[in-house]
Amino acid sequence: MSMGATLKNLVLFIASVYFFLLSINLMSASMKLLGSDIVQGMIESTSDPLTALFVGILATSIIQSSSATTCIVVSIVSVNPAFMINAIPIVMGANIGTTVTNTLVSFGHVVRKKEFEKALGGATLHDFFNLIAVLILFPLELLFHPLQHASRFMAESFEGAGGFTFISPLKLIIKPAVTLITDSSVFLGDDLTRGIALLVLALIVLVLSLRSIVQIMRKLALNTEENVVSKYIFRNSTTAFAAGLVLTAIIQSSSVTTSLIVPFIGAGMLSLEQVLPYMMGANIGTTITSLLAGLGGTIAGGKDAAISGLQIACVHSLFNIAAVCLIYPIRKIPLTLARTFGKIGSIKTIYAVAFVVIVFYIIPIAYIILTKYIIPYLGG
Repeated sequence: MSMGATLKNLVLFIASVYFFLLSINLMSASMKLLGSDIVQGMIESTSDPLTALFVGILATSIIQSSSATTCIVVSIVSVNPAFMINAIPIVMGANIGTTVTNTLVSFGHVVRKKEFEKALGGATLHDFFNLIAVLILFPLELLFHPLQHASRFMAESFEGAGGFTFISPLKLIIKPAVTLITDSSVFLGDDLTRGIALLVLALIVLVLSLRSIVQIMRKLALNTEENVVSKYIFRNSTTAFAAGLVLTAIIQSSSVTTSLIVPFIGAGMLSLEQVLPYMMGANIGTTITSLLAGLGGTIAGGKDAAISGLQIACVHSLFNIAAVCLIYPIRKIPLTLARTFGKIGSIKTIYAVAFVVIVFYIIPIAYIILTKYIIPYLGG
């Protein structure tokens, strides 16, 4: 490939990635408009740990932001420390719910069977990893409360350590465009109207930018010498893990960093084995922001509120670190599940759609309705 063609592809790739990131942020903004009040009400009315787990999944799936869910939880715990017993499962559920974004992005490859198989497998690898983490750690937390005790110890140890702030470069680049669009006269009206309009625009931009990225990825995949991503960033588990952690800490969104890698998987430039450490790093990297914010709170807020807020941030970090330690040695399980589901979903797309709808929405909604309305009604 000539230098001119390479430069052209690089410029197109950067522009496509910018619009891709813009679409993810617009989607998140639209979901917050459509579901923020519902999410707030769900979280505040959580009554038991299992319901809290499903509330965390559903809430984060609706607004597509585990950070937003965690912020609501922190505000509740700061006022009512007794809510901590339910706050921890909500954080676990948020870890599952945040993976819905990269799974939706994989559908951009649906018209090409082999690409969709790879992309869906790569996207659901994150889903299966977090699902397995919850299946292991949720029962342990119910029985022995290791996250609650360890996070409390960490929060008290960090008390008075001082606060730090960090502004994401992504926010500096993307936020002006998001603000310009959301404040545009085209999107005037109530939250429902604005939310739907923004969602439609976000999906259009997502499809177009993803199509452009995939086309460029396909060209680069044909020239293995230019596959810099695989050769350097993903050359081993350590560099892939570090890339996921650092990039997510900078961007401050695991949804964005994991979604960004899906086109690379679909184009055949990265394997599931290469991507798994990156996703584990992203899971830990996304907790750094809340830790910094929590440390800031040790100065700004009252003692009990500050420790409770910092404790939630510590829970998020400890959960993801424990998940890496427990699951990486048995990584063949999530890898096999993701690879198998990628094949199944590419043959029958309805199975892929059903997975998203059932896991992220139907099961949580059904359980919440059952415990909150049906069982109390039957019990008189």
